[in-house]
Order: sequence, then C-alpha cells, then structure tokens
Amino acid sequence: MKKLILSSTLAAALCALAPASFAATTVSAGVDRMNIGGGRAMNELNVGVINQSGGMLYSATAALSSPFGGINGVQSRSFAASVGTVAASAGSVELAPTMEIGYDKLGDGAVKHVAAGVGAMYGAGDVTVFGGLKLGRAFGANNGFDSGAYTAEDIGVGYRVGPGLVTVALSNTQLPTVGGHINENRAAVGFTEAF
Repeated sequence: MKKLILSSTLAAALCALAPASFAATTVSAGVDRMNIGGGRAMNELNVGVINQSGGMLYSATAALSSPFGGINGVQSRSFAASVGTVAASAGSVELAPTMEIGYDKLGDGAVKHVAAGVGAMYGAGDVTVFGGLKLGRAFGANNGFDSGAYTAEDIGVGYRVGPGLVTVALSNTQLPTVGGHINENRAAVGFTEAF
C-alpha cells in the first residue's frame, strides 16, 4: 500500500498529496468556489505540483478565477511556493512542517506573505483524511490590503480512484486589510496523481 503525505500550501485552496517514496512528483488539478462574504463568490481553477526527494518536499500552487467566475468583474489570483520535510510518521499518520512564500490578488488589491505551516494526514484503506495550518506575516500590500497577520487552514478527504485520489476540501485564508481583514473561504474538488 502506498503511503501518502500532505503538504499544506496556500492555496489552501489546493490540497495536494504526494507518495512517501524516495523521489516522486505529484500533480493536482481542481476547481473551487471562493466566498468572501456578503454573498460575494467566484469560481476558481487550481493546480499544484509537489516534488518529494527523500524526506524533503518542494511545492508550487496556483489558483485563478475562471474568466466568467469573478465577482462583478473582480478577478482573483494566488500563487505559493513552499519547502518542507516529512517530520514524523507513525503508522497511518504523517506530519510535514513547511515554510511558504506567496502572493494573493483580489481585484486591484494584492498582498505577499511568508508563513510557517504543518500538514497532517491519516490514511485507512482507500480513504485519506488530511488537514493543515499556516501562520505568518503579510507584507507588500496595496489597494486596500495591509501588512499584518496571515493565517490559513484546510481540511479534506481523499478517496482512491484508479491511479490517484479524488479530493474534497474546505479551506479558509485570512488576509489583512486596512481596518480589518478579509476571509477567503473555499470549497474545492480535485484529482491528484503521482508520477
């Protein structure tokens, strides 16, 4: 049975799983519905790549609003890159701490971030449950965003289908704004496969 690990990256939006082998590349793709409150929501496409070499993890993710999925013409984009390691593995449970840099854009406003995080995974047969948490600092903000605390968390479940996993996940990213913060809540469905 293949073991799986979670690398929790921004795009919290994206829930990527990689096999815990000496060297493997995992590719994931999916769609999500992002809600920022007040009845404002948009559709996004997300993709991710994770490379595992030994115990080290390297990942890149992106989430882009679909051409017709913006909120009254407002579009979203987010990108993140992270490095981490498989820190602990006990039976069917694995933990992976990561360090991440990222960029979030919503309409005309944008903000960058640096965050430390940890992902956890539990696998039982064809089912995998995973989650992650990231805490960090936002900076380089403009047009309504501000420097300040950055947080993100996600939780989801995957089910083995053929060579990969179908995943369903919920995530929340909190970005600082001038005078407060904005929550980006996402519900995502995707497919992940290792090569």
